[in-house]
Amino acid sequence: MPTKLGAHVLRAAALLNEFINARPAVVKFVGDWGTASNAPNGVLVMGAKAGNYDAQLQRTSGKTPREAAEQFVGDMQATYHANPLIKYWEGHNEPVWNTDEEMEWYAQFEIERIKIMADMGLKCVIGNYA
Repeated sequence: MPTKLGAHVLRAAALLNEFINARPAVVKFVGDWGTASNAPNGVLVMGAKAGNYDAQLQRTSGKTPREAAEQFVGDMQATYHANPLIKYWEGHNEPVWNTDEEMEWYAQFEIERIKIMADMGLKCVIGNYA
């Protein structure tokens, strides 16, 4: 079975392009998204960006999953458009849920985010747990 290991890129570094050109299965870019342009075909390129709030805060503020997804995607939209080579984007970073009800809210949030992102021609990486 081929490996699914790859780089988690926070910023450009020496030999990064050499690593990417060696065709790892996946490369996740967090912050330095421009380097994604160096990824050859066949490498799964993902993007992530920390927001000003987390999923738990969105839920406890009373937002429905749809409202939370619209807010999240809306706040990230400029980043998505500025990085058209990245087609897969993570949602909230490392959400923590303690009850079935909380997890149900989060699952519905991700379903709504998937729909909104699909309308933009983008895909989602979901379940970004620690």
